[in-house]
Amino acid sequence: MRVGHLLATVRQAPRLRQPRADSAGASPDLTDAAKTLGVSVTKLESALGGPPPDFEEAAKTLGLSVDELMAALPSDATTSQGS
Repeated sequence: MRVGHLLATVRQAPRLRQPRADSAGASPDLTDAAKTLGVSVTKLESALGGPPPDFEEAAKTLGLSVDELMAALPSDATTSQGS
């Protein structure tokens, strides 16, 4: 296969957005959690506050138990508390 053909193929390939492993301090994606909880991402982010997030206060604000809130959040949102 010619190099020029290979480069053309790579340029035409769809680009996938994937989170960077080295993006320290980046906010977790709360889209799915907000959808699961029936609130907007903005409302969820506001309720969580932080950093670090206040899970107890957020649960109270959203009318949920802490367990319900934690179950909906992605793991990178719940482990960043100790950072």
